[in-house]
Amino acid sequence: MSTLRSLHNRLEVLKEKHKELDKQVDIEYNNFIRDEIVEKHKIQKLRLKDEIAYFEKQISMLEQQQ
Repeated sequence: MSTLRSLHNRLEVLKEKHKELDKQVDIEYNNFIRDEIVEKHKIQKLRLKDEIAYFEKQISMLEQQQ
């Protein structure tokens, strides 16, 4: 059960980071920040999205086992 709880906690942290990066990208884009910086943050968002999907799948599998 603690594994499931820790996965949920990790997932929430990742979602919050993703949301923060999304806001940052919007700010940078609207303020004409260099493309390289915006691109770097977009890549980070994609990596977080992949990691979120991974944890969601792990949680789903564990919940089905219970």
